[in-house]
Amino acid sequence: MFTDGSLKNIGKDNISMAFGVVVEAPDKAYYTAISGKMSGSASSTKAELGGLLAGILVSPRNKLTTIHIDNKAVVTQFRKL
Repeated sequence: MFTDGSLKNIGKDNISMAFGVVVEAPDKAYYTAISGKMSGSASSTKAELGGLLAGILVSPRNKLTTIHIDNKAVVTQFRKL
């Protein structure tokens, strides 16, 4: 599972945050499991965290899942929980 978040148009009126979760299917193809936009105070870390939380929500219960994320701040904060 791969998660990501993005923050676009920083400093402009049309600033936006979004996230996505991509998973590997049994046939080794990749597909988007969930994606969406976020509101509130804009932050790239907040967008990445949204992707991580969405990934956790779509993970199958009782199955080991590896989540790949590219944001060290989110990983550091998540490990503190």
